[in-house]
Parts: sequence; structure tokens; C-alpha cells
Amino acid sequence: MENKVLEKNLFYIKKYNKNLADKILNSSFNSSNCALTKTNKDEYNLIYKNTLIHDAKGAIEESERIVSTINDINDSIRIVYGLGLGYLVDLMAQKIKKGRILVYEPNLDLLSFVLSIAQIDAIANDRVFIYNDESQFLDKINKITNHETTLSISFLNSYKNLFFYDIKKIFNKAQNILGEKIINHNTLINKSEEAISYSTKNLVNIIKNPPLDSIKNIYKGKTALILSAGPSLAKNLDLIKNNQDKFVVFAVNRVVNLLIENSICPNFVVNIESIDTLRQFRGIDTKKLCFILEGFTNPKIHALETKKTFNYLSCDNFLNPWIRECLKIDNNLKSIGTVTYSALSSACLMGFKKIILLGSDLAFQNGDCYSKTQGWYEELECVLEGEEYLIKPKNYDKFLQSFKNDKTKLREYLNKLNKNLCTVVNEQGKLIPSRLDYSFYINHLSNFILNHKNIDFINCSKGGALIKGCSNIDFSQVVQKLEKIEKIDLSNIKTNYDTVFIVKKIDSTIEILNKFINSIDNTKNYYQFKDNLILKPFIYKLLNSDSEKTRIKKSIEEIINNLTNCKSFIVQ
Repeated sequence: MENKVLEKNLFYIKKYNKNLADKILNSSFNSSNCALTKTNKDEYNLIYKNTLIHDAKGAIEESERIVSTINDINDSIRIVYGLGLGYLVDLMAQKIKKGRILVYEPNLDLLSFVLSIAQIDAIANDRVFIYNDESQFLDKINKITNHETTLSISFLNSYKNLFFYDIKKIFNKAQNILGEKIINHNTLINKSEEAISYSTKNLVNIIKNPPLDSIKNIYKGKTALILSAGPSLAKNLDLIKNNQDKFVVFAVNRVVNLLIENSICPNFVVNIESIDTLRQFRGIDTKKLCFILEGFTNPKIHALETKKTFNYLSCDNFLNPWIRECLKIDNNLKSIGTVTYSALSSACLMGFKKIILLGSDLAFQNGDCYSKTQGWYEELECVLEGEEYLIKPKNYDKFLQSFKNDKTKLREYLNKLNKNLCTVVNEQGKLIPSRLDYSFYINHLSNFILNHKNIDFINCSKGGALIKGCSNIDFSQVVQKLEKIEKIDLSNIKTNYDTVFIVKKIDSTIEILNKFINSIDNTKNYYQFKDNLILKPFIYKLLNSDSEKTRIKKSIEEIINNLTNCKSFIVQ
């Protein structure tokens, strides 16, 4: 290779991305769209398709402004969209000593041209990586992120003008990868053991309640209104109240109190949370309400006296596959960790032709984090500081009292919230603040809706995140065209489970659990149970900590006791 600059740049790139290095080396790139010029400060500038890549007033000054807003924190990944002449990534590499930097340059000709004429010092840093292929870039994100990673993006103004929609797309995909890891950790790892315990404790109540399939297509051709906890809900309470005879109302557990206070009676309350949410129903006569509950929903909620409770036993969560087998349930219900998805799926199963979403903002609006009556969140706001959004108390001193004036705990709480902040696209194509787990939910809700083209989905969560597949219409316009519908009394729906089969499944499972307890002191012995649905999370913790053995034995004994109680209830 005669070009020593290109040779040196490719030497470092080849260490982690041989494919890109070979592609640049072996292809004859088109440099006709690229040219060099100077800034007002006599720095080199790059022209691509008649567009100045760096600020004409000063390339380094422009990059310094961007880098000045960045915090260097552990386990962070800063995406730099576009290499330019390398000023931005070089300055960033000088500042960031703890995190990593991933450069994504979408244009191979521009990338090849720059690498052949400019030595990029940052490339020699083992925390800096350059990619041109989207799938390889996202694969790298997947490999080096975990649930604690902080993800952010930077770009020059010229790249924003040239590649605005691709910047949004690529960052959204990266956010979805991180969001899924956060969800998986919070549920499959952190809460799976708890959820299995709750599911077995709930089993007595579960077999009393009919499956959601028992009311399949019961509202065929009608209209459903799904109410979630986003800021847009509070703006439409009067309209909901005055038109509630025109739709069947599905309410997520967070908003039930708000609805009842405003004389709105939900027809279905959906709750899939394992945490204790009993306070959300304080002062409410739940005997007048129908509930839809996951198997692992907190036992205090399963124990509520309701008009009727229906089992929403998704096919991909914790112990649900085992319970579904016991109850001989065969459907495609899923639960991705968000109650709105479960409500949406429930409405589809019931046969609704039109489904309206309200409060599904999945983003912060005008500084508000949630609609009213959401506890601490009422006292927080999301504001733009510099180039990044930040969640902070509306009144610091008042909010500090909630933490008993412990500034350290308050700071840790706010840091946790802000670590998961991101931006998503709204219906106008603008970037608005949101959370990483929300970006994951947005993607799954969009995919669900796009796969149900026979249903008319309308998102009335004005100003919130864009959910693909929905019409975006103001709620006041939608209700004008709706006709009154008759609500169906579901209190007499019966169960029809094979109790003999359930008892056999319980007996065989208890036998396996007892064998596991007897083998728990020997890794080789207990690892043979690794594929058992109940034991998977316990084995995961055992493999990572010997000190867990005594506690896990007690947990398994509790599960055996729960199953035994359920069997006693069935055979009595």
C-alpha cells in the first residue's frame, strides 16, 4: 500500500473490523463528491456534495461545543454519527476515559476519502470503534452493552441536515437493543424468582378464574378505549366521562384511581405488575370491576374481590408456560413487560374492530413525566439542559423531604432515572424525551399493530411518541363519530379446567422440586435441572453464588408448599 495515512488508519480498524478494512482497501471509492477547503480559522474542512461538513467559522470550536456537554461516566457508550475529518471523535476520545465511542459513518465513499487523507488519532484508542455497515454496528452495540450501560449520540450539524432520518433510525435501533436488555434484567433476572413464587401462590386463585379466551370475540365489531398513564390522559377526562357509553374502557392499574375520581368506571382493569400495587385501589369498590391479571401479578391483587377476574397467561413469561400446560391453554398472548401491550392484546382477542389509545404517550410532554396521581412522578419534570434532557424535581427542597432529607439517596434516585433517558420520534417527526424501556415498548407496540391490519387503531395520545400503524387523531374528533354500545355482563362466565390433570402436573412437579433440594449441595447434580422452568432462575443464582444455597432451599420449599395448598384446594 502506497498511501501511508490510509495504511495506518486501516491497521487499527483491522484489529476489530477486518471486514471494513478490507472493503476500503479493495474497493475503488468515488471521491468526486468529496473535496477539501479551509475554515475561517485556517483549519481543513471537508465538502461533501456541496455541503460543508464542519462549521465554516471553526471546525475545532464546533466540536469543542459538542464535547463540552458530555459527561465521562463508567459503562457509557457515545455514538458519533459521522466521522467528518475526525475533529469531533479526536476531541471526544481525549475527554472520555471511562466510556467507549462508536463511530458510525454511513457513506463508504466519504469514509474512504477521509481515511486516505487524514490521520485520525482516536482510531488508535482501544475504546474507539468505526463502522460503516449498520448490522455490524448494531451487533457491536449488542455485544458491549448491558442493562447498566448509558447510551447517547453526538453528530455535527451538517450530518443532521444530510442524514436526519437515518440518525433517528440508527439511534432508535440502538436504544431498542439497550431497552430490551434493561427489560430482561429487570424481569427475567431480577424478578423471575419472585414471579415464580407469586405465580405458585396465585395458583389457587388462578384456577378459580376463567381464561381470557372464554370471552374471545365477545365484543366483535365494537370500539375499545385503552387508557394508559401518559400526560395526554388528564387532558381528556371530561370527554371520556361524557362518552363512556360509546366504548369499552380498558384501564391500566396506574390510572384507575384517577378515573374513579372523575366518575369514569373502567370495564376492565389490567394489571401485570409483580410489585404491590394495592394502594392504587385504596377506597375503590373492586367488586364492581372486572380485572385482567397475569399469573405473576402480586398476590394481593389476585386476592381482591372483583366482579370477575380473567387470567391473562402469556406464553413467554416466567412460569406461565407451565401453568398454561396445567390449564390446557393454547393461545398467542404475549406480555413484553408493559401493561398497555397486555390491554391491547386483550382487546384484540375480544374482537374489537376499533381500538383507541389514550395516555400511550411513552414520552415526556411539556416537562410532565406522567399524568396526575402518579406519586413521586407528579413532582418531577423533564427539561432540556444544553443539548440533553434531564429529569429533576420541580421543587428540590420539597422533593428532598420524600427522601428524609438524604441528599445522597435523592441523587442516586435521579441518576438512575436520567441514565435511562433517551429521545424518540413523535408523530410530527420531532425528537422528544423518553425512556429506554419506552423505546423498546414503542417498537413492540408498533409491530403488534402492524400485524393486525384488520383492526382500526387510533392513537389519541397527542404529542406523544409515534406508534406505527395507528391513525393520529384528536380524541374530540374521534368520539363525535362513535355510536353507543351495549356493555355485556361477564359476572357469570365459568371456568372449565381439567382438575384431575392439574393435580397430576402438580404432583410430578413437586417430585422434581424435592429432588432438586436434595441435590442442591452439588453443582453437577443440580445443573441437570437447568431446563426446568421453575428452577432456571434459581440455578442461575446458584452458579454465581454459593452463599445462595440456604436461601434458595427455603424458596423452593415455599413453592412446594404453594403447590401443595393448591392441590388441597382442588381435591377438597
